[in-house]
Amino acid sequence: MIHSKTCSICNSKFETTYSRKKYCTSTCSEKADKLCKKSYDRKKAKEYREKHRELKPCKHCNTEFEPFFLNSERQMFCSTQCKSDFHKDIKLQVLREQANISPKPCLHCEEVFVPKYGTNTERQLHCSNRCKKEYHKAESRRKSAEIRANTTRTCPICDTQFSPKKTLKEMYCSAKCRKLIGKRVYGMMERCYKEFNTDKKNKSHKVLGYSPAELLAHLQSFPDWDTLKHQKWHLDHKFPIIAFVHKGIDDLSVICQLENLQPLSEEANCSKNGSYDLVEFEKFVS
Repeated sequence: MIHSKTCSICNSKFETTYSRKKYCTSTCSEKADKLCKKSYDRKKAKEYREKHRELKPCKHCNTEFEPFFLNSERQMFCSTQCKSDFHKDIKLQVLREQANISPKPCLHCEEVFVPKYGTNTERQLHCSNRCKKEYHKAESRRKSAEIRANTTRTCPICDTQFSPKKTLKEMYCSAKCRKLIGKRVYGMMERCYKEFNTDKKNKSHKVLGYSPAELLAHLQSFPDWDTLKHQKWHLDHKFPIIAFVHKGIDDLSVICQLENLQPLSEEANCSKNGSYDLVEFEKFVS
């Protein structure tokens, strides 16, 4: 009787008169025997390791590990990476001894260290990356301080000559001068909110459409600014807030736009008493 079967190794179909035959050729039969022997050896090795379980320290990192091979005396490292690093360290140590590298002091902590062997041995000036970062940070601060010390600026508020203390972006000699324009802006907006019975809901530069620096540049464009800034001066609306209230305008970007602001002395601003030209105001609003 002829039987039709499929080989479990190469998956090819074949016909045979033997009902117990599993493989198509002797080659597939030999492969099956090898696979069976491998699985048997792995099973026995696993049983042996479970029976004779032991931990030993890695020769490189001293981490305890369980040897994989049956002959555990030959396995000295927990991983191939530790094995590679161990032999690299030995090779570098031999090369370092042959190169006769002399120790040198670290530029940051001044501790004596031996540079690592490599192409940049002579350029190694620090004992570690941490010392290198700290050294360059200190050098950067020193150079910045030296540049600031050699930089002289004039404060736009009080005309005082000064050197920046923290950064080169400093424009004012003190916090008092820096906050002066900002306080005027806050006072101007507070008067508007008080007139409209509302509260501030956003940042000043977003509500007004300009920053204190732009307002200062606008004030500096007036010819009498150099005289007024040393006196008691007010940030004046050319057309008062009440005029916009009567017109039904409550938008601060319109009321406090730069074209409607000017610096005035305290006496001149008080003498205005809220008066304005109605015809000019109509032109300004339209």
